[in-house]
Amino acid sequence: MATNYDLSEISVLEEFDDYTWANTYLQMGWVLLSTNLRDYGEPEMRNQKTVYCLGWPKSLGEPKYHKKL
Repeated sequence: MATNYDLSEISVLEEFDDYTWANTYLQMGWVLLSTNLRDYGEPEMRNQKTVYCLGWPKSLGEPKYHKKL
């Protein structure tokens, strides 16, 4: 569930469309700011994908990134 976070306290934003990557970053200290549905595909055969918006809190210093990203 997304939280109400003061965006002035966030230094970096990242979006992920894979929940495993989002979970990896949450474990590293990133916070979940929102979840959204993104449409893709042809208008006759539309698909949706969940997108996770994560932020790095300024209070934690320099953002941590997974070495494979």
